[in-house]
Amino acid sequence: MPIYLGSDNAIVIKDLYDQWASSGAGEYISSGTVTAQIKDTTGATPGSGTNIGSAITLSYYSSRAGVAGHWWVGVIEEDAALSADTEVDVVVTATASSDRVFSVTKREPVIRRYS
Repeated sequence: MPIYLGSDNAIVIKDLYDQWASSGAGEYISSGTVTAQIKDTTGATPGSGTNIGSAITLSYYSSRAGVAGHWWVGVIEEDAALSADTEVDVVVTATASSDRVFSVTKREPVIRRYS
């Protein structure tokens, strides 16, 4: 999903699940630290570019719009130092404990929203 320049943009992680937790029974990750970092695409590999702004902290919610579940939500603020018609990497890192770390990188276009 694109990042709309000049608008707040939600980062939503739904149902972050560790299949090996609780002795292999699995469990949703509902505590720990989940952050996102926007990076430029100059790095040799996706997610290894230079940071754009500060890390974004995601908060856990056990329900959203009246629906029970497991969501981690953060906001890319409208004043982030982004440029239209470029791409950025959004790197999300979830740390539930020292041996329970999840990281994912997604490349997103930055576009200007016209009204």
